[in-house]
Amino acid sequence: MLIQWFPAHMAQTLKMIDKELKLCDAIIYVLDARCPKSCINPKFNDFVNRKPVLYVYKKQDLACKKYKKQNVILELQNLLKNKIERKMARGVKPILRVIVVGVPNVGKSTLINELSHQKKTKVGNKAGITRTKQWVQINDYLWLLDTPGTLWPEKVDKNLAYVGCVKDEVINVIELSKNLIEDLKFQWTFEEYKKKRGFKDDRTTATAIIKNFRAGKFGTFILENEN
Repeated sequence: MLIQWFPAHMAQTLKMIDKELKLCDAIIYVLDARCPKSCINPKFNDFVNRKPVLYVYKKQDLACKKYKKQNVILELQNLLKNKIERKMARGVKPILRVIVVGVPNVGKSTLINELSHQKKTKVGNKAGITRTKQWVQINDYLWLLDTPGTLWPEKVDKNLAYVGCVKDEVINVIELSKNLIEDLKFQWTFEEYKKKRGFKDDRTTATAIIKNFRAGKFGTFILENEN
């Protein structure tokens, strides 16, 4: 199944990240816990080689793997310990600026809202909600830069479509739902689900399957081989 989605604003976002990175001390790289390897954007490779990186796994409640509980602020302090100590030794109050990156709908804005304990960024359970950059103050020494989710021009893994990181409007959802049933080895077929739910058409059936999977109604999953 060929899946590509790289509108013009994503290319602009990559340029913006490249520019803003010069002002930042580190990167928070947000990954979906169900398919973290699929969330690695090859266009970010240059960025992660330039700054310290903290990987944060979101949507862990939908993954069947148990991840170590993360204290993001503490982990950032440890990651930037040397820089903080150098500033304090000079009598300078440390101010940390960290850019938050990841694919669309992976949980970047949700993470920032959680850390700030306020709804400072717009969130939604679909790709493409965040369209502009936004600096958010977390405490008296930490600022986070929320950025729009970005994919890449080449084919992307269908796992990203399964979990909602690709805009549904650009996908054949009927084909996607049938792929999902096959890949996760559900004990029922597309037609059986359609009949059971009383749906009249394939698109409504497919949309329901994808929506319920994303909401965890079919259980928790890891979509990748962990080796």
